[in-house]
Amino acid sequence: MLNNMNVRKKITIISAFLLLVTILVALMGYYNADRNSKMMNQMYEYNLKTMDLAADLRTQTTANSANLYALLLSMSDEEEATTLEDIEKRKGNVKEDIEAIRILLRTEEETAMLAEIEAKLVDWQSVLDQVILLNSENKQNEAEQYYHDNLASLEEYQTAVRNLTEYNREAAEKMNVESQESSRTNILVM
Repeated sequence: MLNNMNVRKKITIISAFLLLVTILVALMGYYNADRNSKMMNQMYEYNLKTMDLAADLRTQTTANSANLYALLLSMSDEEEATTLEDIEKRKGNVKEDIEAIRILLRTEEETAMLAEIEAKLVDWQSVLDQVILLNSENKQNEAEQYYHDNLASLEEYQTAVRNLTEYNREAAEKMNVESQESSRTNILVM
């Protein structure tokens, strides 16, 4: 077919074909780059933010556990008031973190995990409140004993938070693998 054409037409057809291939490769590269960008953005917006908030949940409750010891050991009303204020502040932070996580949830599994976290949190906060009450009644020995007897509620809560963190870590890892595979495919095509 090309044998019967003059050189100008041959160069025009080959140039048009090469231009079409170049445009096709560029479009595929743009599509894959855009897809990877969206996956990385999704990983950050949902998985990593959820993991960050879950880490803060654990930090706040661990600090309140330490605050209970400080409360039991406090020697003055001023120390006790400062510790109680910090406990209440951290309870507020936990509530804010849970609401922020609720906004980020995308799957039924995550919703179920958050419900478990909230149920375990209620148990832990009732221990917290009971220890504070016993301490306010000057029953430090009973407060300390109650705290130690119910410390498992804190660990159950922490485990529930770790489960949510692990779920999001695995989802982020899966997105990263998909993104790398897409990048390799894109490089091979180019």
